[in-house]
Amino acid sequence: MTENFTNFIAGAWVAPRTGAYFENRNPADAGDVIGCFPRSGPEDVARAIESAQRGFARWSQTPAP
Repeated sequence: MTENFTNFIAGAWVAPRTGAYFENRNPADAGDVIGCFPRSGPEDVARAIESAQRGFARWSQTPAP
């Protein structure tokens, strides 16, 4: 069975909002499906950017040791 991979957004593995995936195949053996990867859309990208901005705001305030 082919593994479906997900996006890591806001500290959690989540499926793409579109629900769509694409197959990635082994270039040396077109019959070998490596996995199905998210066909992420603008909503997924926006969520990832928002999460990264929140993380940056927190981490940028962390003092160096």
